[in-house]
Amino acid sequence: MEDLSVPLVKYSPTVRIGNWFEEYCLEEDEIQNFLAKRRTGSLLTQKTRRMFSNLLREIDLAKASPFVKFGDVVQFVASDLKISKDFEDIKPVLSLVVTEKRILQSQQIDEESEPSIAPCMKPCVRNTFIIKSPDAVRRDGEVLKFGQEFLIESTQGGCPKFILFSSPKCQNLSTAFEPTNMASTGGEIVLPVGVCPKISPENFPNIPTGHARWKCQHLIPSMRFQSEGEPVPSNTRLLITHVATNQNLAAENVEFQTFFGNECLVSVHNYLDKLKRVQWQNVWSIHLGNENDDGK
Repeated sequence: MEDLSVPLVKYSPTVRIGNWFEEYCLEEDEIQNFLAKRRTGSLLTQKTRRMFSNLLREIDLAKASPFVKFGDVVQFVASDLKISKDFEDIKPVLSLVVTEKRILQSQQIDEESEPSIAPCMKPCVRNTFIIKSPDAVRRDGEVLKFGQEFLIESTQGGCPKFILFSSPKCQNLSTAFEPTNMASTGGEIVLPVGVCPKISPENFPNIPTGHARWKCQHLIPSMRFQSEGEPVPSNTRLLITHVATNQNLAAENVEFQTFFGNECLVSVHNYLDKLKRVQWQNVWSIHLGNENDDGK
């Protein structure tokens, strides 16, 4: 009598038929694709590490000075924004981030990068900027004055250079460009801040050079007229105003997720109380290096 408990056909472990063979081939293709991407540095983890290396490269700030000068490498500190009572010595500064949707195409600062407010552990590429002249005149070394226009340029280096800009709203009240995250107040979307190449408007016509110009103003309204033309002091609370819209640079109390953790949005909007006094969102200070570390 035939033993039914024993299968009539026996297969060795190496025999694969039908769907088994198809799954085997798919697994082999995935492994080969993974190995090929690893050899060329195309894996997401490799690109993320490269982005961290590019943006966290340490930068020396300009040597400590009573006043801010053109050509100085500085940090823009949101003076009245408190991150945490446990970390009062960590200052929140204007920074740049590479977004998740852009990380596969670029691992450095470009026109798709977005500004944010991030805690600063050390000056690096993403949180330091250069004060530049908005015209063809070379002003490096000249003292920046209240009311004088300037550009905020990234310290990344290379070509092209990248600067911060904002833009007035369109006729339908929509923003001229749409970043990944946007803030609003009173039901109205505030003007976002973006990054654009520092090139002539003939080559980049969508963003006029006037939309990338900024100026410093005194914090007290009654002092703004008489302070025009006075040197801008370093490490002092002041306003940074977007020239084209006459709106102030603002640190929003709105968090969003980045590769570096939760950070706050940046916008261009005038935050005033009922007595027309400037609120904490618009208060900034321009920080240089310390005396004891020669700008580091």
